[in-house]
Amino acid sequence: MNALSRVIVGLLLLAGSLGAHALNVGAIGDSLTDEYLPSPTLLSTDLAAKSWVQILAETRSSYISFGAYHSPSNPLWPDNREYGYEYNWAKAGAVASDNAVLKTVYGNIDPVTLGDATASIEAAGLAPQISAGKVDSAVVALGSNDFYFHAYQFDAQQNATPDPSAVIDQAFIDDVTGSILSAVDTLRAAGNVNVVLGLIPMGTAASGPDPQGVLDGIAQANQILIAGAEARGIPYIDLFGWASDPGRVDASGNVTIGDLVVLANSTVTEADLVPAGTPGAGPCNSAGLCAGPSDATKFIAEDGIHPNTAIQALMANQVIAGLNAANGTSIPLLSDSEIVSLTGLSPVPLPPALAFYACAVMLLPLAARQRRRTR
Repeated sequence: MNALSRVIVGLLLLAGSLGAHALNVGAIGDSLTDEYLPSPTLLSTDLAAKSWVQILAETRSSYISFGAYHSPSNPLWPDNREYGYEYNWAKAGAVASDNAVLKTVYGNIDPVTLGDATASIEAAGLAPQISAGKVDSAVVALGSNDFYFHAYQFDAQQNATPDPSAVIDQAFIDDVTGSILSAVDTLRAAGNVNVVLGLIPMGTAASGPDPQGVLDGIAQANQILIAGAEARGIPYIDLFGWASDPGRVDASGNVTIGDLVVLANSTVTEADLVPAGTPGAGPCNSAGLCAGPSDATKFIAEDGIHPNTAIQALMANQVIAGLNAANGTSIPLLSDSEIVSLTGLSPVPLPPALAFYACAVMLLPLAARQRRRTR
């Protein structure tokens, strides 16, 4: 057996070993973490796209498990999630605080009455799975909707209108951050679990009556969350941390992923969707409409709110980094070519000679470590 063959065999054994010790990951959060599936609640994310949970479940199954999966045609979970992954308690519309309200022309409505959830409710669902030893890692990522609900009023169709009376004060910030950190503590008290804390994405509700006040409030909230994470000795992540990479995002906000350019401020339209079964189609929604070739270049999915597949994949890499930090693992990040493939497009292949060279370069560190171990 030559040296390259030994390295390849070693890689296969390593992959098998890692697969046998996959992290069992739970999550609490909102629609950025909920699966992009039709929802039994009023706030649905039924999109021709995939969330970071779906992406990791499909591409990193040797390293990460979110538990069993129930499809919309087989809804069995005993709560208003009904389907999706067993350990993913995130729900569209979820808020951090039990005090959050959806302000409508009819008065204040507790979001839970809409079939959504709070951090405490989701943590109460995930905690028994931790106690039972089913989950050893958890991602906590919510708080966006608290700022959104706080900054707007809504009509019966949930159309948003800025609320001029909304004020982002210290009491509000403390309530949101305290609720998130309390959920973290609930999960940690449930058993042996490594928690990754997600910061609140900047820009939430930034088009409201006081956009700068919202941005300043989120920045202040994130400083509290960072301090809370450091005090607890847990890693924190910014799901949109990749946006600060000038090699990834240009001055206009366009995002480069391999040979794909995702256009800033772009949204999927009906013209970007194709019927199921179309060759090269990407993810599909429940109506059988799927991502076509032009869909991949759009930042926002067809609902005009949520990140499209390629952007969710960049978020998935932030989660991988957090899980690696929490567990001391080396789960590989999604490559640009993998991300492009997730959209339904075929990445531009490397020339054969260059592809072989790239493979050889990636194998060199492993081979070097093997030589050091055998000396």
